[in-house]
Amino acid sequence: MRPLCTIDANGKTRFIDGDLELTGERKRASLIEPVNPLLRLLFRAIRSQVCDSGSWSEWTRCWPCRWRVNLTPVGGPIFGNFGQRRTALKVERRWLERHWL
Repeated sequence: MRPLCTIDANGKTRFIDGDLELTGERKRASLIEPVNPLLRLLFRAIRSQVCDSGSWSEWTRCWPCRWRVNLTPVGGPIFGNFGQRRTALKVERRWLERHWL
């Protein structure tokens, strides 16, 4: 997947790409997380202790549960009740392309 990028008049750069290697400050634009509140709590607890790559992170991405898109880090909504995480990822990317970049 090709990274998407914008640079505003003040030189602020925004990227959409989970695998892009950048230097400097990086901020998460959104979260794909379980709909179930107890699973979401466990998910956040685990993910706060591990990096975005590795076996624990990969395991949390494979949970057989309903998923939602949380765009509050960029002032967006929380929505969805997706049966597959990859569906939530597609919806997340479309929203960021239209409303955030």
